[in-house]
Amino acid sequence: MKTNPNKLWIFVFALGWLFDFLFWQNKPGINFAIFSAACLVAAFYLLLSDGLRPNRFSLILLPLFGFFAAVIFIRAEPMTTFLAYTFTLLTMTILAVTYLGGRWILYTFIDYLGKSPAIIWEHDRCPDHFYSRCPQGTNGSRRCTL
Repeated sequence: MKTNPNKLWIFVFALGWLFDFLFWQNKPGINFAIFSAACLVAAFYLLLSDGLRPNRFSLILLPLFGFFAAVIFIRAEPMTTFLAYTFTLLTMTILAVTYLGGRWILYTFIDYLGKSPAIIWEHDRCPDHFYSRCPQGTNGSRRCTL
């Protein structure tokens, strides 16, 4: 995105159009799995085209994402679909946070509960300070590895 920042906007508008197309006057089902997969593909494309390769331990989350996204339209019980939606979004969140570091296996449940609000608060309060603590790569980009 450093060489072509408009690439991000193209994907944002494409995902916005896809969301409107899939969810307008439709109940969530297979369209949620399609949209989630499209968001994941777009994120991987943007990050890989910027030279940011995922850690191999982060890639373990992809089959989990696929499983939970598939359960959404395979099972119809309310509790199962609620848990499938929740775990699909949770898997995507963990993948986004630990994309470069891949240390999500070392975290405990208390780490997720305790550190997540602090990271969100610090990121919202002063994003420049948040990214200034990230080590600078050889090409000048900042890489935050959690």
